[in-house]
Amino acid sequence: MNRGLLIALIGGLASATCFLAIRSGAPGAVVFTYLASVPLLVVGLSQGLAPTIVSASVAIISIFIGLYATAAGVYIAISALPAIIVVRQALFSRPGPNPNELEWYPIGLILSWLTSCGLLLLGFLIVYTLGEEGGLAGVSQRLLDKVFLVIAKNNPQVSKFISILAVYLPGMLLSVWLLISVVNSALSQNFLSRIGHSIRPLPTYSGFELPNWMSFALATAILLSFFPGPLGDFGRNASPLLSTPFFLLGLAVIHTLSWQLGARKVVLAGLYILLIVVGWLSAVVVILGVLEQWISLRRRYGKSNGNQENH
Repeated sequence: MNRGLLIALIGGLASATCFLAIRSGAPGAVVFTYLASVPLLVVGLSQGLAPTIVSASVAIISIFIGLYATAAGVYIAISALPAIIVVRQALFSRPGPNPNELEWYPIGLILSWLTSCGLLLLGFLIVYTLGEEGGLAGVSQRLLDKVFLVIAKNNPQVSKFISILAVYLPGMLLSVWLLISVVNSALSQNFLSRIGHSIRPLPTYSGFELPNWMSFALATAILLSFFPGPLGDFGRNASPLLSTPFFLLGLAVIHTLSWQLGARKVVLAGLYILLIVVGWLSAVVVILGVLEQWISLRRRYGKSNGNQENH
């Protein structure tokens, strides 16, 4: 058997196994489900797009046979689709200004492709739930009511919290999906670069930039969130999704500026702990990311650490 095909088959089976791990009920099995796209990314970033599609097809068929069509559809949306998008875009390159030099597709644009995919998924959910009572928010409300049935019945405050959460639940889940896709892509690229099997050199993550349309899209989503009906549902859920790339950009700014600090690692560790404990600080990081896009804080105040993407 062809070596590349064998790797693709193994990657597909590994991805399906990770995705189905949650079915075992074992503690921590959900972590493997989150990592289901990693085998596809490892195959793609080391072998190319075609083997990635083969791996994804093997995984989809395995899940379809093992469970049912709905599970296979969920796998396509949360694991296969982002992996294929990342591999396809990440492996684009063009000749650089110097001989034997390649310019690789910017990771900020890859992030914008993933965000666009999330917006399409959100649009599909909006259309799919048009005939339901309360639309997307109503479906989310009933889903949360089932999950927290016993707690909400005896605690009116929990019921109020669930009602608020239902309005933003799809957008929050899509934000988590985007973050997981980004983390899985970085893990796969770093692993392959360490063992010397990556097609693309390891990028400088703290230097990425976002396309300008994303800030306009975020402003539009926030404006739409004040509208009633499906438009409002889209705006309220697109806002957290579109905020996620700017959150990452804000972190990139912080990482770049932190090179001027003596106790850099301690400061960054403290920051991440604060972000976990104090939730509203994430909004500050998002605002920092939006400011970076328009006034280039890293160029104004940053000091390069000398790390550049290898060509």
